[in-house]
Amino acid sequence: MENLIGKYLFCEWKHNEGFEHHWLRRITRQTETQYIADCQHVLLLSEKYKKLYDAGSDYFYELFNHCATRFRLSGNKIVEKCTNLSNTDGVRTTTLVEDFSVLKCKYKFEDLFETDVRNFLNPDSRMLEHMGFMNDSKLNISEKLIYSFSVRSSENQSDLFNDVYGETVKHLKDLFGLPVFKANEFLGSIDTTHEKSRFSESAIHYHINHHGGDKPILTRDEKSGNVTIAFWVFDDKVVFKFSSGIDTW
Repeated sequence: MENLIGKYLFCEWKHNEGFEHHWLRRITRQTETQYIADCQHVLLLSEKYKKLYDAGSDYFYELFNHCATRFRLSGNKIVEKCTNLSNTDGVRTTTLVEDFSVLKCKYKFEDLFETDVRNFLNPDSRMLEHMGFMNDSKLNISEKLIYSFSVRSSENQSDLFNDVYGETVKHLKDLFGLPVFKANEFLGSIDTTHEKSRFSESAIHYHINHHGGDKPILTRDEKSGNVTIAFWVFDDKVVFKFSSGIDTW
């Protein structure tokens, strides 16, 4: 098999009922028959914590070794291997990414951000439900602000997770060569996984896993910049959000 460690795969899943899910996967390991994209690199345990587990089988190594997406070759195509947890309804396609422009969002920036989402979200959307709660909470915030997702530039900005934020912004700039903006979810959360919408069908999810190199086991410091995000690529910018709740998918 061709050595693809460090290369990227674009994975698309289109469900029979119309829901879409997209992932950018970076290959971190490969065997004689598989390409493997780790979700989380294995953390190296200190001697103190190793004593809590069977010395013959590192608990965390086994745990994180299974948190990975595996691919195989079928003819000339790379195919994602399904597990007993995979939803087999629909169509899955995997493409080796050689030009990152293929990840460009099919919507314009103004179709998703800094626009009134009531114009395109379903009336029973959980995003709208939460926004409606914020609107009813008498916070004296304009409806324009409540019912839209704004973005903020990464330039000269601080963040609660400053180191991780900075590393993420730098990585996206390196990949796409575009200014990077972070989606503001202060008044509402952008759901990219559980309901069909413009956001879920256009977001690309991505486990950043290059920090610390491609060693099988990393220290906590080496792994600190590896996080899960969702992002959108437009002509003149990249917008991202942290998506820690899906960091083992």
